Amino acid sequence: MKNNFLTSFQILKNNMLYIQPLLLYMLIVMMVPAYIVSKTVLPLPKICLMISVFLLSSAFLSGWFFINKKAVDDYNPDDDKETVVSKSIKNLKLYFQGVGANFLRILLGILILICIYSVFAFFIYKAGMIYIGSSDIFYDLTKLSVQNQQDLINYINTTTLPQQLIFIKWVLLYSVFILLMHFFATLYLAVIIFEKNNIFYLLYKTIVFIFKNILGCIGIILWLFLIYIILNVISALLGVNSLAFAVSIILFSFYLNYYILLVFCFYNDKTKSNSDNGPEFIG
Repeated sequence: MKNNFLTSFQILKNNMLYIQPLLLYMLIVMMVPAYIVSKTVLPLPKICLMISVFLLSSAFLSGWFFINKKAVDDYNPDDDKETVVSKSIKNLKLYFQGVGANFLRILLGILILICIYSVFAFFIYKAGMIYIGSSDIFYDLTKLSVQNQQDLINYINTTTLPQQLIFIKWVLLYSVFILLMHFFATLYLAVIIFEKNNIFYLLYKTIVFIFKNILGCIGIILWLFLIYIILNVISALLGVNSLAFAVSIILFSFYLNYYILLVFCFYNDKTKSNSDNGPEFIG
């Protein structure tokens, strides 16, 4: 398990070029939320934009996951610097090959994940309404956070302490839910890239893999969550300005790439060890 943490970091260091398509994708997608929640935009353009973002995301993940998978496959700790650079550039050139080979499977995989997310989000919401209370404060603050920061601050100043506590509980509830779903989604899409079976069978295989390696999965989730918290603290300390925003985006890009590589390395390592030694239940 320890080797996966170090190996994924080394692969990230060897393939810094892979951050570029991720940065471009993030900059494009970050402009979408404010446009979608805007009251001045008609419903049809919003729907068209959401469909476009969905297709763009499927294409991006198809190519980006593919080149990261190739980086994991080709990793050799004994490679010299020239070989490392050569492999990195060679695999980056395979980006559009990855899009062509995996686009439809990734698209269908994302649709399955959206359905799973919607079902679980519904039950999480119902549970929250029973045990926490009204979600109005959570909805209002979440909406304002992507619209106008000053309005958000003004709204917070008008809320009472009980309302703020309700908001914090809703944030914690959905944060845990999104944290687990994000890991599951990443692992499922990784399995789709690594394996060529039917995607519904791969969904079952992903669930089985998690239960067989539950401790390892929990360890990765906690480790990545710790890094995420540290990055958020750094971003808060940097303040709110253009330079701080740019630095934060770059840091989170490296984090996301490391996230993907760690999941890929973990899956690759466990499937190889399981095929060699039989089922393994401890991460």
